[in-house]
Amino acid sequence: MIAKKQYQEAVVYFCNAVPLTVGTHYNNDYYKLVTHYQQAMILSSLGKYSEAAQCMNETGAMSAGDRQDHLFSDHQAHALSLRAKQMTAIEAGKPGFLITALPRSASAFLSYAIADILDVPVLRASMGSFPHHTVVKNWAYNIGQGGCVTHDHFCGMEINIRQLIEAGIKKVYVQVRDPRAAAWSYLHHTAPSYRQQKQEVIIDDIIHREYYPHAIRWIESWIKAQEKYSDDIAVEFLLYDEVVCYTEKILLRLLTPQHYPEISEYLKKTSAPDFKPIHFRKGQKGEWREFIPKELQDVMWNMTSERVRNLLKMER
Repeated sequence: MIAKKQYQEAVVYFCNAVPLTVGTHYNNDYYKLVTHYQQAMILSSLGKYSEAAQCMNETGAMSAGDRQDHLFSDHQAHALSLRAKQMTAIEAGKPGFLITALPRSASAFLSYAIADILDVPVLRASMGSFPHHTVVKNWAYNIGQGGCVTHDHFCGMEINIRQLIEAGIKKVYVQVRDPRAAAWSYLHHTAPSYRQQKQEVIIDDIIHREYYPHAIRWIESWIKAQEKYSDDIAVEFLLYDEVVCYTEKILLRLLTPQHYPEISEYLKKTSAPDFKPIHFRKGQKGEWREFIPKELQDVMWNMTSERVRNLLKMER
C-alpha cells in the first residue's frame, strides 16, 4: 500500500514538474492528442478510471488491444495496424464479438480462439485494472463495427453500460466462472509476481480483500445489468465449464455453423501435445476444494449471493 502511494505521489510530482514537449514538426492538434493521452495514462495510474477513459476518448485513438504502450506514438502505430486488419475483416463480412470476462475464467482462451478462427484482431473496449475497468466509448464504437473480438474484464456498472449503449453496442457476452475456482486460479496466476517481490502469498488476502469480494460484485453487476437494460442491450452469459469442456459447441453457438470448417481446423491444432493456450491453466475440476481450508470455503459461500450461486449452479 505504501509503495502504491509513493508511486502515485511520484506521478503527481512528475506531472507538475515536467512539462510535455513536442517537436516543431508537429502541429497543435497533435500536441492536444498527446496531452489527452498522457493525461489518460496518468489518471489511470492514479486509479481515476472514469476520468482516464474520458481523456482517452478525447484523443480519438483506437484500441491497441492487449498491448499497453505508454507513448502515444507507439499506441497509435499499433492501434492503426490492428484497425487495418479489422477493416480487412469487415470488408470480408466477418462478425465482431464484444466479450468481457471475470479474470481467470478462460477469457484469453476463448477470445484468441475466435481471433485465430476468423483471422481478426483482438481489441479492448476498456482501460484500467480489475475490478475498475472503464469502457472507452470510442473503442466500443469501433468494436461495434465488427471484424474483431475483445479480450476484456470490465464490469456491468452503469457508466460502462451507458458507454456501450451510446456506442451502438447491441450485445455483450459475459464469461463467468465459479468464483471459488477463479480465486484459486488467480492465486496461481499471481504467485510468481509475489515471489519476485519476495512477498508471501496469503490465501486469506485473496479471499477477503484482493479478489473474491470483487469477483462477487463483478458477477452481480452483470446480473443486474441484464435485468435493467434488457431493452437496450442483450447480456448473454458464457459459463467457464461449457467454454472449456464443450469448446466446439460454444464456438458454433457464437460463430454459427457456416464457420464449422475453420472451427474444426482450429480444434485439430489445439489437440496437439505442444499447443499452449494463452494464460490458460488447466487445473482439475474442483481442485480448489482440496487446498482451500474448510473454514475459508464456508466464508466464500456466505459471501456469495444466492443470485450468483443460481447463475453458476454452485454447490456448497
